[in-house]
Amino acid sequence: MRIDRCLTFSAMLLALGLRLAAQPSQQDWAQHVGWDGVSHFTEYLIFSPGFMGPNALPVPVLPEGRIIREGFVSVGGALHRAPGDFTRNFTAALAYSPDRKRAAFDLYLVPQEFFTVSDSLKWQRNVYYRNWNERRAIGDLYVNSHLQLLFAGRHPLDLTLRAGLRTASSSKKEAARYTDAPGYYFDLSGGRDLGRHFRLYGMAGLYVWQTNQDRQYQNDAFLFGLGQSWRQGPWHVWLHAAGYLGYLNNGDRPLTLRAGAEWRQGRWGWIAEGQWGLLDLPYRSVEARARYYLFP
Repeated sequence: MRIDRCLTFSAMLLALGLRLAAQPSQQDWAQHVGWDGVSHFTEYLIFSPGFMGPNALPVPVLPEGRIIREGFVSVGGALHRAPGDFTRNFTAALAYSPDRKRAAFDLYLVPQEFFTVSDSLKWQRNVYYRNWNERRAIGDLYVNSHLQLLFAGRHPLDLTLRAGLRTASSSKKEAARYTDAPGYYFDLSGGRDLGRHFRLYGMAGLYVWQTNQDRQYQNDAFLFGLGQSWRQGPWHVWLHAAGYLGYLNNGDRPLTLRAGAEWRQGRWGWIAEGQWGLLDLPYRSVEARARYYLFP
């Protein structure tokens, strides 16, 4: 029994030693980033989707040109993979329309994120030495409001205005996971049904976020997207291409291809979605979520 305890204790000491050995010193970090001895460490982080976690600055969801009138509550989980990065997270969302016609709002949150990042990728992202071994983070809360401007039938297409806010509720910016700074976006989305089952829609707008850096307080990006969907019976299937183009050109130009499907049974919806990141977004992602609709 004593031998087993000694072996277990020795293994714990070895694991702790290896972990501490992998963490760089302040001198290592300062030499790598070229620290001037005065500036805050955030001046050396790169607040763009190409140098942070998959949920830090995601491309906003592409609307279909009309509000979600039923309202819903949803929970789910996602997996993200990139060279040197494996991320798992939970998701939660709420959508509601007071009049079920012209106005709606929704909330979205990543309550917990778990990640494993290679040392080489941490060096590329200039992760702060004190936070080298972080493994868990809390994500941002998003608040979106939607206003239906035009209705197809009386007009050539459905047209919706969205105003979105990303609150500064996240953690672990030191580990290059989130920005812990506010952002916002405005966009117009238009859509039109093509026959009984198909729908075509697009989006254009502006996406702005703070960078936490004195030399450049914010980044402004052109937001865009194009998609199509198919609905028949309990099925809803979609294919989207969306992204944004920042002007700093520091990994701030992500493009995503998303494909997903929902199967509805009464007020319940079961959703599976995949995302392929391109340009400045290296992640491949899959997500599953359950959605309960508030209105039939």
